[in-house]
Amino acid sequence: MTTQQEDRQYVFDVALAHIREQGEPSVVTDSEGLVACAYKSTDGKSCAFAPFIKEYGVELELTLAEHLVVGIPERIDDRAVASGSDFCQYIQRCHDYPSMSTTFLEDYERNMSKLASKYDLSYTPPEEKHNDN
Repeated sequence: MTTQQEDRQYVFDVALAHIREQGEPSVVTDSEGLVACAYKSTDGKSCAFAPFIKEYGVELELTLAEHLVVGIPERIDDRAVASGSDFCQYIQRCHDYPSMSTTFLEDYERNMSKLASKYDLSYTPPEEKHNDN
């Protein structure tokens, strides 16, 4: 059995690795041209909380992560549920708030660094890419 702190570190690490690998936010544009974050976008991207949704359905869109954790925990990864609804909401916000920014990855990393400090989690900044020319 894991502690809540261990579950939070796990959720944090999975979400961070997911967005780092993806490199972009998960957003959709509606018929009126409005852009919004999405658990799963039409171009195959997914938000930071998406790896913890065991049973995705379009009906989950526009529902906050904290409400998914409390309302339908059977469709959410057990460790995400154990990490707490408030923590899951912060994971979602770290992705959603900078999603329209031209500096999304930098802003996301800054948000995750702050979240790590708030919850006393381990955070390692991304490796800087060096130009070997």
